[in-house]
Amino acid sequence: CMQREKRTPLFFSDILKYRSFLYGLAAIWIFFLHIPYKIPKTGIWTILSYIQGFGACGVEMFALMAGCGLYYSLKKHGIRTFYLRRALRVWLPVFLIYLVVCTFMDYSFLTTVGTLSVIGYWARMPASWFAGFILLMYLVYPAFYWLLNHHRKFYYVLCALMWPVVLALLVVFENALLPVKQGLTR
Repeated sequence: CMQREKRTPLFFSDILKYRSFLYGLAAIWIFFLHIPYKIPKTGIWTILSYIQGFGACGVEMFALMAGCGLYYSLKKHGIRTFYLRRALRVWLPVFLIYLVVCTFMDYSFLTTVGTLSVIGYWARMPASWFAGFILLMYLVYPAFYWLLNHHRKFYYVLCALMWPVVLALLVVFENALLPVKQGLTR
């Protein structure tokens, strides 16, 4: 009779230990997703073609790793430092990049303000989906962190109820609520 292998459980500390590698893997995966050239599924290109085809998984991996990083950061530094670090590391660079983009684009005043504030993402103006999405996640994450640590059962019920709501939104509104859909599903 064959004995079952003893499996080592995966702990949050393991993910944190390899987070730089996982972030890098996700970034490469996302890079292949955004290559404007369709990689052929022939010969030695087959593997890269499949990596490109499943590139959205890199986005999900990056979002998962970002969530792990948020948990670690909030636990280690507290809410004030958490928001200060997010502002300096994410919002400021995004703002500066959008400022350059808006300078060279022929945007109206309203579109420029919407883009610079990343509200444009939610109002279907020209803006990167990632910046609008991730900044919203940074705003609401401390509430989820608090719920997880103080009202764990309610947190699990809330997470379980999100899935039917997301599926209902997808069925009823399809692409009309794309930013909301991305935010809720991630």
